[in-house]
Amino acid sequence: MSKHLAVAKVEQRAKGQGYTVKLLGDMTMEIFAATYPVASRLWAGPAGHQALRSVFNIPVDDISATQIKESVVSQGPNPSVPQGITWQTEHPIDRSIIARYINTANTGLLQSGAPTRTRPIPNDFWLNVWREGQATLRNLPNVGSGISPDVPSDRVFHATGSTENCRDLILTDSQISGRKGRIFVLRAPTQMDVFQRIADTAARTGVNSDAQVMLHHIRAALAVFNYLRTPGVSVRFKRVRDEIRIQLRIIENNVSGAAGLSSLWDEFTDDYFQSIAAKAQEWLIDAILVARRAFTDTRDANGNPPPNTAEVMAELSGLQSKIQNVALPGV
Repeated sequence: MSKHLAVAKVEQRAKGQGYTVKLLGDMTMEIFAATYPVASRLWAGPAGHQALRSVFNIPVDDISATQIKESVVSQGPNPSVPQGITWQTEHPIDRSIIARYINTANTGLLQSGAPTRTRPIPNDFWLNVWREGQATLRNLPNVGSGISPDVPSDRVFHATGSTENCRDLILTDSQISGRKGRIFVLRAPTQMDVFQRIADTAARTGVNSDAQVMLHHIRAALAVFNYLRTPGVSVRFKRVRDEIRIQLRIIENNVSGAAGLSSLWDEFTDDYFQSIAAKAQEWLIDAILVARRAFTDTRDANGNPPPNTAEVMAELSGLQSKIQNVALPGV
């Protein structure tokens, strides 16, 4: 750990994470992501000098913010970063979607339920080729700024960002990383039953600090998409998407049975990225409705609403107007 990061809280994240892929015929297989540097080592690796010299967080001292804070860091392998924040290495495109892509490429069904135009690829390829070394992939162009694996699965996972190919990895706080991770697997940024309790508490107490905690959960979900629209992040998001496609084309051109991989990736990402945005918009609409109902349904012994109801309703209306901007880069 660098001397500059020693005071900051840095995550110790497991490496080489495994994912289970569902295949046709109730079959499954395990795939394993490439390792990647923890926060304290992002700029110290072989391609660390190419990584973005900015870090991103949702300001803890301004829970009214929907915008993220970008801090520029100095050159060199051990730059100083803002202290008191749990910094995490973040993949612009979450690695977990590779398992979902394989499911689509195998079944021919998109996240939306529509069939793919491209012919799906049968189980045999995924079980017997995808995870095995291929002599035809040796000595081909590197993955991004990294290495040239001969295993198809490894080429794709290195394209998402790895220790050897870290040019597109980004440092964010745990609020951005955690919420974005849940959003990318189509989960709620905050579980709705948890948010309901937070909203009920805010309405019952009528205290501004409780209302701000409630509103922060909505603002933070919006902030994830503001983070993705930041120029330095948006460029890397698109580059990772393109790099994965490049690797799939290399596999197609050099491995038997791989025809259609890149076209299936295009179909999958167009559909899945729209599904991510739609699911997030749905959650935001529901959360705002829950918050409004909590305040309109709450009355004190004299029949009066919470004293800060007008302010909360105005803030909720302002947040609702931002939902239309929820989208992923290039979609």
